[in-house]
Amino acid sequence: MEDARKSQLDTVQTIINQEMVRMNDFIYDGKQYAPEIKFSDAKNGNPKYTFGCDWNSGTGENYKNLIIFDLSVFKTTELPFIVHDSLIFKNIADLPIDKIMQLYVNSGKQVFISFDKHKAFTEYTAKTVYDTRVIELHSDGGELFGWSWAKKTENESGEVPSEDDEK
Repeated sequence: MEDARKSQLDTVQTIINQEMVRMNDFIYDGKQYAPEIKFSDAKNGNPKYTFGCDWNSGTGENYKNLIIFDLSVFKTTELPFIVHDSLIFKNIADLPIDKIMQLYVNSGKQVFISFDKHKAFTEYTAKTVYDTRVIELHSDGGELFGWSWAKKTENESGEVPSEDDEK
């Protein structure tokens, strides 16, 4: 049983790592190391894994690695969609984000991203986000339901109504 599990994990590890190398090479023109996932057993016999790049543990690198991992699993499985929040893009350099946008567009599957301040990125990324958007939200009436859940109503704001308001 353990040999079958190890064999399966070795296969999954190889497939994901090979895809992460392909995607990382696309993003960085083959000039940077790709993240790796390694499955093994802990001392107590339970399975464990390590992930990332031992040589770079910066925030931007970690978020880029997460995107590459997600896209690799996305491409090599039947997952129908992925979702990425704008937070993971903030510490990644602009040119890698352009390449990540290309990977999203060319995935052939649905990719949902929350992307704020798209004009803070390159023209390519801003245009890709704008051209492929399904919904665009903004304040002052452009919220999902036409109003902000975070804003207090006039009665909740703590303002004391004037005598004119009560008439």
